[in-house]
Amino acid sequence: MMTPSAGGTPEFMQKFLSDMQVSCEHARQEASRGLRTWGDELREETLLGLGEKLFLELTERALAELTKSTRDAHEATVQTWKEFGRKRALHEQRLNPRLADANKETELQELVEAEAQRHADALQTCKEDRERMAASLRAACDHFVGRLTNIAEVSIRLLDLLPLHSHFGALPGDEKVEPPRMSIKRRLRRLNAEEEKVPEAPNPKAAAKGKAEPKAAAAPEEKPSGLPERKWIGLPKYELRALLCGGGWPADPVLMEEETIDEQKVQELTESMSSFRSPVHRSIVDGRLQFYERYKKQFTAEVSRWNAEMSAREAKEEAGEKNWQSMIRQLRGE
Repeated sequence: MMTPSAGGTPEFMQKFLSDMQVSCEHARQEASRGLRTWGDELREETLLGLGEKLFLELTERALAELTKSTRDAHEATVQTWKEFGRKRALHEQRLNPRLADANKETELQELVEAEAQRHADALQTCKEDRERMAASLRAACDHFVGRLTNIAEVSIRLLDLLPLHSHFGALPGDEKVEPPRMSIKRRLRRLNAEEEKVPEAPNPKAAAKGKAEPKAAAAPEEKPSGLPERKWIGLPKYELRALLCGGGWPADPVLMEEETIDEQKVQELTESMSSFRSPVHRSIVDGRLQFYERYKKQFTAEVSRWNAEMSAREAKEEAGEKNWQSMIRQLRGE
């Protein structure tokens, strides 16, 4: 027979509720312990290689896009240059000794004007090729730096959301776990910080009366509540664009003003990130810099390659023009 309690709740129900409360508390502690362990494992083991994983695929894809965009910019006028070459060969073929006859002056003049027009069109195409290639290279490097910066920032923001060990209250059994020892580097930093503290000035009234100032009660040592704060500096924002300043490239509207490069603008960095210091944070920041340097190396090679190719084409065009003018003077007997 059920025995009701004073409040009207049967005894078996009170026991059931009590057992459920104990069970829920045990489940809550186990869930907290599991979440705490999972967060520790993520920070101390799993995510240590996050920097390379984040930026390797991005950099490879960006380099592939860079190669494709520059190749497309180059191939835009391949047929045009073939046509220029065909016209030039035809003009040189028509330029023969019979045009030295005074009666052929009109035909010679038409040929000279046709070649002059072809040369002017070729020079204009050289200029347009430079502008198109510069626009492609500048867009590629800006896009890469922007993506690299955004991925690093988002990754660090997500990392900062992971619960720290210190975010959890004490759980049964924690007193048996030996706390981790402070690293030598952190101990030295703390000692240096204490040495740099300015000592407090003595109380002048107490010194005048010859009384020693009472010692202040020692402040209780504060346990660290989380990771140490750290401001991570950004990447060079316009360093890659600066490779396209001068050397025959068209003026950069972002970095140049009145044909003069703005050195202060070139030194500008992307926005710094205020976060914390940990091995995982370091791996993200180091990985970002490592793959920026990898992209920079390939980007520099692309700039040099296309600059050399277009400079050779421009030099060939100018040399051909000088040779053409020399043949015209010889034909006219000048």
